[in-house]
Amino acid sequence: ILDVGVGALGPAAAEAQATSSIDVSTRPGRVSLRCFGPLARELGAAASDGLVHLEIDLPASLREVLAAAASEHPRARRYLMQDGEPLAAAYRASRRLASEARVNDGDELDVVMALSGGACLS
Repeated sequence: ILDVGVGALGPAAAEAQATSSIDVSTRPGRVSLRCFGPLARELGAAASDGLVHLEIDLPASLREVLAAAASEHPRARRYLMQDGEPLAAAYRASRRLASEARVNDGDELDVVMALSGGACLS
């Protein structure tokens, strides 16, 4: 393949190569984060709907969105990020997002804190 090029694999491979070079330039956008409890308090989310709006260059990865929220609201960092990785889980339309998932302008994400601890009840 390296010697003859992608074109030798047929039209489907050439089309895949063409679509992989789509321009994904970023521009200022807005993402809404819905959260509750201590995370909502630290992010300053509205009490009525738990939403906080974040202005960020989009598209961006979930990791970048949560890092931007942590940077803008340092007291929330302990709930959002740990060692540069997302600590909170995020969902869009009831589907969990991976840390590299693409977040777009206008997206509304449900952000859920990681919980640990507790006592064994048995």
